[in-house]
Amino acid sequence: MELNEAIRLLHHPDILKKPPAIWADLGAGSGLFTRALSNLLAPGSRIYAIDMHGMHPERGKRIGIKNGIEVEFITADFVRDNPTLAPLDGILMANSFHYVSDKNALIRKLNSWFAAEPGFLIIEYDMDQAPVYSRARVPYPISFRNLKILFAEAGYHSVEKIAAAPSLYNKEGMYSALVKK
Repeated sequence: MELNEAIRLLHHPDILKKPPAIWADLGAGSGLFTRALSNLLAPGSRIYAIDMHGMHPERGKRIGIKNGIEVEFITADFVRDNPTLAPLDGILMANSFHYVSDKNALIRKLNSWFAAEPGFLIIEYDMDQAPVYSRARVPYPISFRNLKILFAEAGYHSVEKIAAAPSLYNKEGMYSALVKK
């Protein structure tokens, strides 16, 4: 995926032109969606790019990227670990939520990471069962329909689809969603 497509998937008025904010990108991988988010946040914002594999070449360093956004790369497992972070304004999970088997437990845990009103940006494959050939890469997918149910049961009242994109794994493609209480 190209950076412009990643930006399109995250682009939402509730993220644009806000005061500086603190976000975490859980399962940041190569940093594509971290960079995309940095294009949308206000100058002076911070992003914690958290990934357990240490794939990003800048990992372990704080770097300023576009618009004066500070990014701190942290090697950690966001499901098992509790990295030391400032209270968050938002959490981005781009193609990482499908690695979590107990999504309810993770949502409860992450609720304590927020400063005030919790907000998630989720990008996932729009399916509830991965095809056999992709189960290792997408072990616990969640369709947009079931994402709405999951978050409603967790007390979130707004689950809005932002955009969709094609996918190699299924004909329904991928979706991005903004989830708020």
